[in-house]
Amino acid sequence: GKDELEGAAGERYIVPCKDVHPRGIENWISASSGSLGVTISSSAGVVDYIDPTDNPVKQQIIQPVLIASRRSCHAEGPEYPQTGEHYFHFTLTSHTSGWQNGYYAGIEGNEPFYKVVNPQKYEGAALPEEMSFFSTGSKNILISTIKKAEDENGFVVRLYESEGRDTVANLSSFKPINEIFKTNIIENDAKKIGDKGNIVPLEIGKNSIETYLIK
Repeated sequence: GKDELEGAAGERYIVPCKDVHPRGIENWISASSGSLGVTISSSAGVVDYIDPTDNPVKQQIIQPVLIASRRSCHAEGPEYPQTGEHYFHFTLTSHTSGWQNGYYAGIEGNEPFYKVVNPQKYEGAALPEEMSFFSTGSKNILISTIKKAEDENGFVVRLYESEGRDTVANLSSFKPINEIFKTNIIENDAKKIGDKGNIVPLEIGKNSIETYLIK
């Protein structure tokens, strides 16, 4: 009831946004009291913080919700028998009060490491077994994308601010940065910024998503 859009979403969606249940999530849901917080991460697409059953409990609950489509949305469409095996996962983490103390665990639960077993070693490979290619130096500045640039012989790093505060992040690279450009999310309108070197300070606004082209 605090951060939703005012009123309903529009068109066929007529329920006020603050009253919509269950709620969609990207990775996690968190609840806190005065001294304790818990965060649930789930592969399910929606969660809820109320008991939707016919005899609801009085206590506050948070839970992943599995949604099964039973038939086509077309009036003459087929039924969906939901055959086969279905899997989901979740993690439960307790922490001190405040979602800021639990969301890292919530993200990690949905983004596991990929395992590589007995990789073929390239002749002359020189990288150590353990190494951080990039870091931001700030817990609230997260790297969401590292990829080759679409139209340039460089690569793109996308960052986002997660806690609602302006931050100067020190983007650290394992190799010296020759040039860095601030661009938009589709990699147009690049403007050269900052100093070159292994560490480049970047001003990241609260709740913003920023894209940088690096050469």
